[in-house]
Amino acid sequence: MVKNKDVVALIKGPAITVCSKENMIHGKRDRFDNQLLGTITSIQQDTKSTEVAIALNDDITVCALVDNQDLIEENLRVGMSIYALFKSNQVTIATMC
Repeated sequence: MVKNKDVVALIKGPAITVCSKENMIHGKRDRFDNQLLGTITSIQQDTKSTEVAIALNDDITVCALVDNQDLIEENLRVGMSIYALFKSNQVTIATMC
């Protein structure tokens, strides 16, 4: 990497799991290295999976691709606070050209 050069962290959507604050308190998702708190901004569901967009701030959004069962278990809805969880070995760092 070059000093003062922009970089991005790439994580495949299926590598991101979502977890509500309540489930984090109860330790159900403590096997993940990275836990980012954000707000759900959109939910797109098909027959097998759901894409969940999570805004970490005004400039950064992560998208998780979760099973529809997670949608039901976590009672996901737009506007709720949610954790995006992923393991460190799922992150690729890239520099911008």
